[in-house]
Amino acid sequence: MKKIKVLSCIVLTIIVLSISGCSKINSYQKSVYKDDSKIEAEGDSFTFQNKVGTIESSKTDNKADLKFGGFDGADTIWIIEAKENKKYTLEYDVKIEEGNFKIAFINSDGKVTSITEKTEKNSKEIDIPKGKSRIKIVGNSAKGQFVLSIKADDNITITKKDNSFK
Repeated sequence: MKKIKVLSCIVLTIIVLSISGCSKINSYQKSVYKDDSKIEAEGDSFTFQNKVGTIESSKTDNKADLKFGGFDGADTIWIIEAKENKKYTLEYDVKIEEGNFKIAFINSDGKVTSITEKTEKNSKEIDIPKGKSRIKIVGNSAKGQFVLSIKADDNITITKKDNSFK
């Protein structure tokens, strides 16, 4: 009988700690959307209830094509290394069904620029300065899909962010 009570207390404690721990993480991730200092941070913090698609990077063609739901936080799509300042065109097709979603460009000085925050198909010319820049997606209870592409040349190297554990 004592073993059952002790085991029950341990299980209950683990459940309570895991629930309270997860809610703190999720509340932080929900707060990222409106806070440029959190968006420009080098590290990412995000959750997806579901995410399907691909993110590709090559010497010339770079494309992200994702469908997602329950997205909170900020997730780096690409890291861009530029040898010199130059303008590039981002093409995008965004369809948001729920929540808030944006595509953000973070330059080498940490300045955050919103590419789009709405459902639209468009293109935008951005100044990519010399150094390391990033493109992130940012969400708050977001559900939708997007296609994003940028052509590279000898001036820039675009790599996809590896979010896997090693």
